[in-house]
Order: sequence, then structure tokens, then C-alpha cells
Amino acid sequence: MVGTGVGASQGVHIKGGQALESAHKVVCIVFDKTGTLTIGKPQVVNTRLLKNMVLKEFYELIAAAEVYSEHPLAKPIVEYAKKFRGDKENPV
Repeated sequence: MVGTGVGASQGVHIKGGQALESAHKVVCIVFDKTGTLTIGKPQVVNTRLLKNMVLKEFYELIAAAEVYSEHPLAKPIVEYAKKFRGDKENPV
């Protein structure tokens, strides 16, 4: 159980040996919306569209939907859309 001890010293709690032994099968980790498991500031890091849609068009639509929202995830979505479009002034 050295792995759980090493994890604990780094601030990671591993619930038992079975969880640690199964970790190599993990292909995706989803963190909570508040970002408390990361740096506390949500950000868009990757986008995977499941339908045939142009990524630029997707971000234009999503930014238009989120630009006036007060939801904690709206701001990082709109910021990413601005960067994606290369337009600092106009997100939509």
C-alpha cells in the first residue's frame, strides 16, 4: 500500500487498494463544475463535438447563449469563444 501513502503525502486520498489497482483503467476524469479539484477557476481545455458541426459555428452559438448568463461556467465558455474567434471585443 505504498501508493496510497505516497498519494496521501501529496494530498490525494485513495480509498483502498482496489481503487488504486483499478486506476490504470481510467480513460477520462470529470471534475466538478466549481473547479475545487483544480485551481478554483473553471476553464475550457478541450471540445469534442458529437455531431457534424463546424467548431467555429458551435462556439458562436454557445457564446451567444452564455454571454449574459451569470452561471459560473458561462464566463469561461464565453472567454474561450472569444479566443477561438480571435475577437476580443465581440464574443457573438
